[in-house]
Amino acid sequence: MFIAPALKAFAMSPHAQTHASVVEELAKVERAMRGEFMVFELSAADFAVFPLVAMAVRLGAKTSGWAMERALGDKTRAWVGRMESLPYFEKADGLFAKETTTDITKPHWGKKSNDYFIAQCKQEDKE
Repeated sequence: MFIAPALKAFAMSPHAQTHASVVEELAKVERAMRGEFMVFELSAADFAVFPLVAMAVRLGAKTSGWAMERALGDKTRAWVGRMESLPYFEKADGLFAKETTTDITKPHWGKKSNDYFIAQCKQEDKE
């Protein structure tokens, strides 16, 4: 879809051309927005695109001078907020609490990311 090729290039080569490519892909997401969610109502499209946008922002935060969050358009930024405020992170947190890290077939591997997003939401609530 949109962002995957740019993210791959971003991860491999931190050059201005790659930065511009990721910014361009984020602009495509902005243009694709149709209402409060990707296609008016919450759908599979939102759950497919959200992790890619979140990854672009996270990678940008880890790369000096690449503040991808500034590249998000107003509609995309608002959509990210709506996605982050969905109750799924808290629901997943309860499920992660039941898992052990000794069984690799259990989805405990997502707990760290889930904790990150919950912390981000709480931080934004304080601001």
